[in-house]
Amino acid sequence: PLSLTKANKARWPSKITDYLAAGKPVIATSASDVEEIYDRKNIGILIRDSSTESFMKAMLDILSDEQKWYFYGRNSKEYARENLDWNILVSKTVPFFQRIIDC
Repeated sequence: PLSLTKANKARWPSKITDYLAAGKPVIATSASDVEEIYDRKNIGILIRDSSTESFMKAMLDILSDEQKWYFYGRNSKEYARENLDWNILVSKTVPFFQRIIDC
């Protein structure tokens, strides 16, 4: 698990995108920019500390509950499809840069 530092708070680990797109529940620490998504979208378990024990407990929780696994997995895939698809990202990014160029 990532440590809770200012440097880690502003990052988005690329592997999380891969896990979401694959429809997998994601366990992460609140040490990155994913906290808001976990709170709103139910994509997995967010660990509020960076202890190995908390991470292991979260893994066991998801692995031992098939309904929870599928619930988080379905939400993960839906979030990735609606927000992380390259076509969607480009449709948001191009107008942003166009406004900068036009200024």
